[in-house]
Parts: sequence; C-alpha cells; structure tokens
Amino acid sequence: MLMVTGTVRLMDGDATAFAADLDSLASAARGRPGNLFFSAEVHDGDVAGFCVVELWRDQPSLSGHLAARDTADFIKRWGEKMIADIRKYDVVNERMLIDRQD
Repeated sequence: MLMVTGTVRLMDGDATAFAADLDSLASAARGRPGNLFFSAEVHDGDVAGFCVVELWRDQPSLSGHLAARDTADFIKRWGEKMIADIRKYDVVNERMLIDRQD
C-alpha cells in the first residue's frame, strides 16, 4: 500500500475555483481502481491551503491516477499557481492506532 500526503498552497488564482477543481479531482480519484482513500481538505481554515491524504493499493494504481486525463488537466491548469509539498510513502506495517499489545 502507498500513502500520499502533504500540503498544497495556491499562490495565484481564484481559491474558490481551485477548491472546486480539487474537489472534483478527489471525487474522480475515489472511483479509480486501487484507490482506498482520498481526501483534500482546507488546511487550518486557510482557503488557499489544503492538506492531501491518499491511500493506494499499489504503484500501478497510483500511476494510473497520475496519468489520468483529469489529473493532467488539473496540473496543467493549476501547476504554476500552486506550491505542493506532497510525498509518497510505502506502508509496510499497518496496524490499529491503539493496540492492546503495544
């Protein structure tokens, strides 16, 4: 499993339009094969800042999302207007947050 997480900050452009496009992309991503979770939410009440959290079954699933037309269109439309610090992590030891056997 892969976890993708980080922040996106809109530096130039209409924050309302950006949020709507990001919400649309998130909805599409949730329907893609291999997507386990996708959330893009306003970060700390800042309408131009977003926190992104994604879970993907595997790299081919994530690669399919990144290659999708709507993902490419989003990056083309907003890429130069935003700063993104988004990282990908391999999830190798998944467990419950509170485990009686800690």
